[in-house]
Amino acid sequence: MNVISIERGLRLVGLNYGTPTFFIYPGPGRRRLADDFLGELRDLGINVKMWLAFMRGSLQERDVGTLVKAAKDCRLMVEMEADGSVREPMTWFNSVDRWTVYWQRNTVFNFGALRARQDLLLYDGPIEQVGDFLKNTEKLPPIKGVIASDPKMAFEMLKDWPVRIYKKEDK
Repeated sequence: MNVISIERGLRLVGLNYGTPTFFIYPGPGRRRLADDFLGELRDLGINVKMWLAFMRGSLQERDVGTLVKAAKDCRLMVEMEADGSVREPMTWFNSVDRWTVYWQRNTVFNFGALRARQDLLLYDGPIEQVGDFLKNTEKLPPIKGVIASDPKMAFEMLKDWPVRIYKKEDK
């Protein structure tokens, strides 16, 4: 898998909100094989049961499944972010502890594969259109979440819906 960087910080969105996490950012960079990848994580101070978050774009990288399985073999916890533009991996989907998938109307990702009380389906669009998201995902099993620049306003709009609200990060 090609990785631009591995960073350590707090998870600020999703079911792992506030959890110390190692973030894996995919893209043009150094190609990591499983042994190199795990060695680099060890050098950064990772321990058993700590969280790795493979950020959006990771599903498009070759061999990401091999890295996920290697991390699980080392008893690490794995969260995978996806934007819905790539089909979910059937062979290692359940190896991932948590999926955080950004909702898109027309997508190839099977949102129905997401698990209840374990995975998150996230809306990050105009708050005025959040009703469309809620209607289209009402019968799907995962927890629903909304990213909003004004969480108080989002709360007022959504207080009768079973959704989590996260503050949009400043860039």
